Amino acid sequence: MEAPVQFADWKAINAQALIAVAAGQRGDRVSVRFRLWDVFAQTQLGEGLQFEGTAQAWRRMGHKVADAVYSRLTGEGGYFDSRVAYIAASGPKSARRKQIAVMDYDGANPVMLTDGNALVLTPRISRSASQILYTSYEQGAPRVLMIEAGGGRRQVLDDAQGMTFAPRFSPDGSRAVYSASTGTGSDIFVVDLASRRRAQLTQTASIDTAPAFSNDGGQIVFESDR
Repeated sequence: MEAPVQFADWKAINAQALIAVAAGQRGDRVSVRFRLWDVFAQTQLGEGLQFEGTAQAWRRMGHKVADAVYSRLTGEGGYFDSRVAYIAASGPKSARRKQIAVMDYDGANPVMLTDGNALVLTPRISRSASQILYTSYEQGAPRVLMIEAGGGRRQVLDDAQGMTFAPRFSPDGSRAVYSASTGTGSDIFVVDLASRRRAQLTQTASIDTAPAFSNDGGQIVFESDR
């Protein structure tokens, strides 16, 4: 990685960027270093980075390198180290089991978070990938639940009477917005996840549903039949 870069050779094959990676292992620890260059500008893109971890974490370190490269080339955040929440369906069509699950963005390391004994829908993972909101029918009527992305404790988001559904996290993960049945219709509610204080944002006889935060968390868009 310390040898001079022969930019002319890489330009000859129309390479736009060049990455040099060095990996090593000492005991159960693995380290990965990389440097990235703009071939045509003949400059290094950012400082060289190094990631360290256990030997079992080699895939994630590769994803972190990919995130850093993607960010330096595009100016946008990488997604290679992200997690995906989804519905895993199994069994025959007449007796289909659906479970909340998470996996790496490339499909590796799938983990089932629910047992499949109740219908589950609309999983939404927080930006930190630490929590998941979803709709469950385990109590008969649809209710929004929150579960740790690593498995374990589940909790009902709103223990008020009636149905709750269509949840979404705020961009910073501190709040959740969802729809709840109120009389003959449904309204939009937001809850602070730390204090569990909730606020009703709409109050009509119409059906207001599918809420989602704006990127800055300051506004909420939703669907309505009003």
